[in-house]
Amino acid sequence: MKSARALYEQGAIDVEDLTARVRAWLAHASHGHTRTLCARELARLRL
Repeated sequence: MKSARALYEQGAIDVEDLTARVRAWLAHASHGHTRTLCARELARLRL
């Protein structure tokens, strides 16, 4: 998530690519007990 945000802020990826990366990460993380982790990461990602 940190690297995706950095790429977005540098203009290396657009908002659609950032959204796709976030959704992919959330899908991956949803396979575990990660509700708190997901909420924390989404809060940190706010632009």
